[in-house]
Amino acid sequence: MFGLIGFTLLLIVMLFFREALDFYVNSANLGRGSPTAVIDTILSIQVFT
Repeated sequence: MFGLIGFTLLLIVMLFFREALDFYVNSANLGRGSPTAVIDTILSIQVFT
């Protein structure tokens, strides 16, 4: 049972970090500064948790 819960949490974390990475790349491609993208990503993580 614990293994199933752990696997589910791991999957959610992996999906979230993939979305965060895509967001970071898209922000960089739009010409925004990396620090801004990092700050936005951190804020997104805080909202997510």
